[in-house]
Amino acid sequence: MTSVISEAVKDAAIDLVSGVMGGFSYVYVGQPLDTCKTKMQAFPTLYRSGLECLLKTARKDGIRGLYAGTLPSLVTSTSEYSILFFAYSGVKKFLKKLMGVPYSQHMSNAFYGTAGSLSAAFACFTICPTELVKARVQVQRELAKYKFGGRKEFIGPKDIINEIIEKDGFRGMFRGLLPTMAREMPGYFVYFYTYE
Repeated sequence: MTSVISEAVKDAAIDLVSGVMGGFSYVYVGQPLDTCKTKMQAFPTLYRSGLECLLKTARKDGIRGLYAGTLPSLVTSTSEYSILFFAYSGVKKFLKKLMGVPYSQHMSNAFYGTAGSLSAAFACFTICPTELVKARVQVQRELAKYKFGGRKEFIGPKDIINEIIEKDGFRGMFRGLLPTMAREMPGYFVYFYTYE
């Protein structure tokens, strides 16, 4: 019994650490592009291209501006991938037990895609609030400059979280949860369909 538990703990630790490392790498490579994407979506008339947005942001705000929203992105990515792979392992076990097949039995790609899609539902509970905070951090300078109701001083993720909860309650942190699930679950179906 002890060896089964220690094996399960080892597997869970591997899933969690792999998720953290994958999420960390993902953010540091892609954050400047994500910042530009968010700015271009929020203010489509301010930038003609991604390159223009990248260059203007770098000139005006330096490297820090390109990495705006990094902390929420790190929280999102590391928690998303950790929860995703941890849940994926658990969902596979649960579905196989439900179907009455041994855990070691290889299943169809559709089975793995379904397990991945269901796992994504769990990850969305961290993706949704952290993406909301990240996007607000990334666009606050433009909001202030172009008088879209923004503030003049820069505030951090903690202040934004407090602002959202004060205005909309804890539920406000999950605004957009269903669209997030609608985006993530099919994507992770395909991801895990091809992953195994």
